[in-house]
Amino acid sequence: MATIADTSRQVIYLYDLPKSIATSIRVNQIIKERCGLEIQEPVQFRECRPHAATGLASPYCIGIIKVDPAEYKKVAESMKYFEMTDGSKELDGSTKAWQCRGLPFDRDLLGPNKVATNLRQNIFVSNIPKDVTAGQLEEKFKEIAQVKSAKISTAPVLKNENVNGRFFKQIDISVPPVSNGYGFVCFNTAEEAQKALNSQIEGLKLEPFKQKERNDASKIFNNIYVKNYNPEWKEANLRELFSNLGDIKSIAVMEKIDKDGTPKPFAFVCFDRAGDRNYGPDCAQRAVNDLHDKEIEGFKLYVQPALPAPQRQAQVFREQ
Repeated sequence: MATIADTSRQVIYLYDLPKSIATSIRVNQIIKERCGLEIQEPVQFRECRPHAATGLASPYCIGIIKVDPAEYKKVAESMKYFEMTDGSKELDGSTKAWQCRGLPFDRDLLGPNKVATNLRQNIFVSNIPKDVTAGQLEEKFKEIAQVKSAKISTAPVLKNENVNGRFFKQIDISVPPVSNGYGFVCFNTAEEAQKALNSQIEGLKLEPFKQKERNDASKIFNNIYVKNYNPEWKEANLRELFSNLGDIKSIAVMEKIDKDGTPKPFAFVCFDRAGDRNYGPDCAQRAVNDLHDKEIEGFKLYVQPALPAPQRQAQVFREQ
């Protein structure tokens, strides 16, 4: 059986697919509409990691398609940026659409090569108008240099969900995410990236890409995990407490049942300010410094960086 590596010239990765509506049939329909081609093999779908800002399951998945070599370039170019829709309408009457991206198999974007490529060829772009798509962002740079890919950072829309009379924040998978107002543009060469940095594009702020340092928690999290607070608290109580430390992007309130059957509420609080990538981490670190182990209304708060589940479990084990 051939592996993806064996057929690298035929593989295209599709990113930001809405998990609620993405199917092989729907993806193949889009390819047929844009390219006039029919893909014979079904799309392979992969789960994405939990959403970084909320800690909730990601509403997106990744699709992998294999294309005949003779049609590969045509499909790759046509699917670089595309929309996926469920046919429903927004409040203003426009079609509800998710912005998706397609990238050819590229060893420069895999494993350790990805880190080096980002440092050399990627730039950080802020002050992006909220209605600008990734494809439109690339268009702004096309006359300056050749773009490998463009991505706009987005945030999911949250909704209240009633679970046994208690309301919790969940990702609303029925609506597209909203732009954070910043993104990244990756160029084919380091020279082209530098040329872009030296240019001026009206309204946009351009900065060199900076790799997050994994050993410095203050630089890698803007989402905090909170527990051990008064179980009578609602989202409004948490918002009042943490808004004193910065602008809150989202609060996700959840609950688990203890061994003795007692409900234990916990929450994820995310700080952010559009156009300032240091703002959220600074506020989150301040929340940990100021509120962890602080007693409020007879409860000693637990406030720590929101870690992936395996790391969080290891931390709980160390703290026992």
